[in-house]
Amino acid sequence: MSIYLKKFRFLFTSLLLPYRNFFIYIFNSSRVLYPSIFLNKKYYIDPLIVQKRTSIPMKPKLGSQLFLDGDWDIKAVPIEEVFKYIPKYKTSKEIICQKLAIKETSEYEFVKSKISKDNEYKGFKDPIEYMKSIANLYDSIKIDGYRENNSVCRWIGEVEIAIGRGGEIIKINSGNHRFACAYLLGEKKIPVNLCAVHSNYKKQFMSDGIFKLNRNIEKIING
Repeated sequence: MSIYLKKFRFLFTSLLLPYRNFFIYIFNSSRVLYPSIFLNKKYYIDPLIVQKRTSIPMKPKLGSQLFLDGDWDIKAVPIEEVFKYIPKYKTSKEIICQKLAIKETSEYEFVKSKISKDNEYKGFKDPIEYMKSIANLYDSIKIDGYRENNSVCRWIGEVEIAIGRGGEIIKINSGNHRFACAYLLGEKKIPVNLCAVHSNYKKQFMSDGIFKLNRNIEKIING
């Protein structure tokens, strides 16, 4: 399949997915999928309210359950620890706060080893070029401010977050570099896609009716 056909298929699927997911909900009212046309496309939050970070085996751009079982929220790592140990987050501090050269960053060594093993990393074959793209992203946010991703399907493409069982805001999956940069630069409001909520909330939310779901979520996010 050509790259153009793949892009067209993704574009077509992205546009239809929220409507398809709502259609599924009509015939199975216990199954709320993300993205869906009745869910808010974006929320705007202060990055400092994000308490933890984890990775969840879900792909919102392909469609996934909104209410998730499991202990993924308990296993999430406090943000303060994330900036100490995860290469992407450590590197954001090294570039933005410590002004380290690209080759001195934690992520450079990580990307270098990935390219050595797999011959590429996220489309890059040279770790220097990859790290330059990250440094340029940081410079862009620092100089021009944080910009929204105005893609055709606005339910995807922003920093992804979830709500844990205790109401904690958790950074998940996509948008780590953008989030880390906004966090360190003190951006007051950034757009996020809320892709998952712990299943502990499902009974409470669904008893109020599906169309009040956004309002209930906003209460948690806004404290």
